[in-house]
Amino acid sequence: MKDIQTERLILRDASVSDAEDMFEYAKLEEVTKHLSWKPHQTVKDSEKILDALSKEAKEKDSYVLKAIVLKENNKMIGTIDARIFGEGQKDAEFGYCLNPKYWNKGYMSEALKAFMEALHKECSIENIFGSFERENIASKRVMQKNEMYYYETVRRNFKNKGEVELIRYKELRIS
Repeated sequence: MKDIQTERLILRDASVSDAEDMFEYAKLEEVTKHLSWKPHQTVKDSEKILDALSKEAKEKDSYVLKAIVLKENNKMIGTIDARIFGEGQKDAEFGYCLNPKYWNKGYMSEALKAFMEALHKECSIENIFGSFERENIASKRVMQKNEMYYYETVRRNFKNKGEVELIRYKELRIS
């Protein structure tokens, strides 16, 4: 997927060089409490995950990973990714993470809108899903702002958290 530009953001391929910026938020419990992974202990942890995920994104058509970067200062403030699946690779489920210094400023809604548009146009995705833990009201609002609606409640097992109930939303798209 090509780089994506919005009014305030650039969504570009994430890389190991983003590790310092990622560690700034990935080390925080308030960030990871609703995610499937534990807080990073060192910058090396951020380097390892960025290395593994960026390689996967380059090697597989079924995974897309983008760094969310502020245009004004080129600072990486989060990531957004999608796993592509289903018959004919027409479905995608996204995930995202944002530095709390940038919460409540509309950045994630802006990034998600552009990312979803690119998934449709560049990857021919027909159905886009996102999931969040019931307590994560901020993620619920981000999805609702992007014309997503309740689809189902699912239970998933995460090695770091055990079984978790997730609320799954689906984009309402009229062709």
